[in-house]
Amino acid sequence: MTYMVLGLVALAAFYTWRFTVWAGQAGGYWNLMTGRTATPKSSVADTAAFAASAASSAKAGAKVAVGSTPRSVILY
Repeated sequence: MTYMVLGLVALAAFYTWRFTVWAGQAGGYWNLMTGRTATPKSSVADTAAFAASAASSAKAGAKVAVGSTPRSVILY
């Protein structure tokens, strides 16, 4: 009996997770229930914007790390 309950809990957890992922891909629960889907362009644009932001912040961090050494610290 215990194994059956644990199996049902595991199955319910898996399908809850799958439904949540499916709703995220559809653009939310309302879009999932009404049959609408998110436009591929918007999700691709969001991904590209995030990647560009991450790249620019990494580049800015590298510039700060290279240029942050004061001249008084450098021994000649």
